[in-house]
Amino acid sequence: MKGNIKQLKDNYGFIQTSHSKDWYWFGFRGLDIVTELYEGLEVEFDEAPGKDGKKSAKNIRLLYDAVPQNKPSAMPQTVADTPTSNDIRILCRFELDGVAPHMNLFSANAKKIADLLGREHKKNSPSQLRRFYDQLVRYYDEIRFQPTPEQKLRALEKSMPYILMLESRVHEAHAKEKIDGNFKLFIDTCIAQLRVSPTFDTLKIFKTLFEAVVGFYKS
Repeated sequence: MKGNIKQLKDNYGFIQTSHSKDWYWFGFRGLDIVTELYEGLEVEFDEAPGKDGKKSAKNIRLLYDAVPQNKPSAMPQTVADTPTSNDIRILCRFELDGVAPHMNLFSANAKKIADLLGREHKKNSPSQLRRFYDQLVRYYDEIRFQPTPEQKLRALEKSMPYILMLESRVHEAHAKEKIDGNFKLFIDTCIAQLRVSPTFDTLKIFKTLFEAVVGFYKS
């Protein structure tokens, strides 16, 4: 079925189809595209029974226009699967040839960053990495669950000073020798890119890269 997002609340929303006045409830739990939803957006979904006889929606999917076969690809040029650089500043670069994020950022690059952090395992303990990651996620979640793009922007503007304060906390941990220079450089580089482009999309890249690094570091 197809319909349009009619309302977005803190952790749920409603869809209305063009041929019906019925509203279909859906929750955000387990929904990967929450950050891409906004009121008025057309989506595709499956009907499911809800509580008290009301209708609900599941398997919500975004609708994309078909890409012409002869349209040039917007993908960046092929990047080596295994990065050769040991420079955190290069590995953390969000954009490549004007495309953000580039194809290896959350995979090969994140793994290489985790490997570099693992060289000082006694300093860069998993609990230290998780501590800073959890701080970032707390602010990220406060922003991403806002129901409209305008409210997301206001929440981002309100939270940005506290997000940027993550940099000073990392510097303090480095001074106390709880983390090494590579982890400090990782955060400094990501924060610098967020300062240049203080948008929710940039914050999402930062959070996702950090998540990937933590995942590879644990393994």
